[in-house]
Parts: sequence; C-alpha cells; structure tokens
Amino acid sequence: MPLFEIVGFTSSEKTFNVGFAWLTNQREDNLIWALEQLRLLLRSEDYLPKVTLTDRDVALMNVVAQVFPTSTAL
Repeated sequence: MPLFEIVGFTSSEKTFNVGFAWLTNQREDNLIWALEQLRLLLRSEDYLPKVTLTDRDVALMNVVAQVFPTSTAL
C-alpha cells in the first residue's frame, strides 16, 4: 500500500504537510479520490493550488490536471 503524501511550501522556502492517504495502488481512480478529498477540504477557489509539482508520474499528472485544472503544472 503506497503512502500518498501531499506537501506544501511557503514563500520563505519552508515545507509543511498538507495531507496523507494510504492507497491500495497508484491507479488513477485512487489518485482522483485522494485529490478530490483534498479539494473538498479546501472548499474555496481561493485556497486551491496555483502551482503543482509532481515526480513526473503520468497518472498523477493526469489526475492533477483533472482535479485542479487551473493549477500550473511544473
């Protein structure tokens, strides 16, 4: 079971944990579930990520584009 870790960082280059999820596997449907839960927690459009950074995992990149379409992917 992979641990899906969501991390944020501040303008002063400090990192902080946003969330964690145990996934049964890293298929897109599980990643969609995890990121949709995050989106529900953030609620307001003001809090959605403006930039996302991934490890170039294709499934994760697809899901981020789907769940956070206004976010710039790096």
